[in-house]
Amino acid sequence: MKIIIPGIIFLLTLNSLSLALANTNSFEIRVSYGVDYDPPSIPIGLVASAIASTQIDVNWQASTDDTGVVGYQIFRDAIQIATTSLTNWSDIGLLASTTYSYQVIAFDGWGRFSSSSAIVSATTLNENISNTASYLKLQLGLFKLIPSTNSVKIIFQTNFPSRYRIRYGTTNDYNSGTVKEAFYKIDHTTVIFPLKPATKYFYEIYSYDNLGREVLLKKDNFFTLALPDVTAPANVADFTAVPLNDGAFLRWNNPPETDFVYVRILRNQLFYPQNPSDGFLVYEGSANSFFDNGAMADFDKQYYTIFTYDASLNNSSGAVVSLTTASAPAKIPVINLEPNITSGPLIDSTVLYALSVQILQNGQRQSMSDAHITLNKDLPFKIFIPVTAVPKNLKTIVATIINPTNQRNSSAYLLKINSTKSGYETLVPATYTVG
Repeated sequence: MKIIIPGIIFLLTLNSLSLALANTNSFEIRVSYGVDYDPPSIPIGLVASAIASTQIDVNWQASTDDTGVVGYQIFRDAIQIATTSLTNWSDIGLLASTTYSYQVIAFDGWGRFSSSSAIVSATTLNENISNTASYLKLQLGLFKLIPSTNSVKIIFQTNFPSRYRIRYGTTNDYNSGTVKEAFYKIDHTTVIFPLKPATKYFYEIYSYDNLGREVLLKKDNFFTLALPDVTAPANVADFTAVPLNDGAFLRWNNPPETDFVYVRILRNQLFYPQNPSDGFLVYEGSANSFFDNGAMADFDKQYYTIFTYDASLNNSSGAVVSLTTASAPAKIPVINLEPNITSGPLIDSTVLYALSVQILQNGQRQSMSDAHITLNKDLPFKIFIPVTAVPKNLKTIVATIINPTNQRNSSAYLLKINSTKSGYETLVPATYTVG
């Protein structure tokens, strides 16, 4: 029986808050709590089963309680050996051919204990039973292997209680580790961790019956999953816009990356679109040219940004170009590096020092302050500017790459903040040009 008794009264006051349905800003909240005087019911249906020469399993039916059973105490030969919230227990480390007696007591959250269950007994097996050809051989039943990026979950069944030993490794020497089971069971589950992503692993599963006889259950291999692709693809190269009547002919070279899927082009009459949703959608597809009909009919100038997408839908920072009706494509200002600060006060807050502009390619880091910058023409490279090197209210950084063999040929790219918020970056495609 549970008795409800008066509890604590809290006074809650609300200041500077309009209460539409109350004439006061103070009211009481009364909280009552109960005391449980009834213990849980006695555990029934207790069964003790000898599994091996060193293990006895004990099972019972769940007790009931008006506030809920929290757990059970297990006693062996009148001495408590364990506490569990389950309705079963495996007692291991026992002596062979020995009889043990068991009792179980239930308890609730109020510290009330049931009376003890009926006593049950079981005798462990004789470890000296001869190994005859007539014994039931261990066999593998249900089997599941669930890999992730850094682990694998193995679930399997055997036709009678057994223990397992799993060896695994990146070669069939299985030299990465061993997992062993302490209890004899029919249903087995284990998680091997940590593993390397996108890696092939070999494994073997041996099982041992209650007499210690060994059986190879399975020998196979699996691959862990690859980490999600969060790397932005390279931008397009040679993005140009040429006026044609009242439209614009756009041309570009798609990146050679194997997971490149398509490009998305947007335009805006005010400024370069900063993201794939910032502007009017001009084109989406995998071609390398498009005619934007009527683009210049109502505006003297248009700004274009082209984004590339890979198979994981990562998008590039964007390559940009602008077009005016009065002339050929306007040049995009090149970042001013190391200005002559002795010529007068520094007015432009977006000036960058050459040391801040870093070039990364194939694990090598260089900066614009280096006397020479060496790049592999067949590989893309990243331009990176630390977030600390630019003003906090910065809107846009555009980097212009000029072809050393033809300085009239240039490409411009937006730099966007990276996922770690450590800097602005863009991935420039391979130049395939020496100079």
